Amino acid sequence: RYLGEGRLRIELVDSDRMEATLSGSRGAFRLGRDARRGWWCSCGRGPGCAHVQALMLVTWGETGVPAGPGDRSDRRTAD
Repeated sequence: RYLGEGRLRIELVDSDRMEATLSGSRGAFRLGRDARRGWWCSCGRGPGCAHVQALMLVTWGETGVPAGPGDRSDRRTAD
């Protein structure tokens, strides 16, 4: 839902970290994943919050394995 509504913006992805901004019903939050903190969110609810869950689903998919270049659900196919 957050991504479809344009409320989740992934801003940085590299080999060490990922950062995003999410506009939720209670304001904007910073969230991501890095080697030091693991999954994190500025909402204060901890890494199990809906914001982190949305980011995990978009970036890792339902399998819990990082999506590769050819594994994106948003890829386009030729008609």
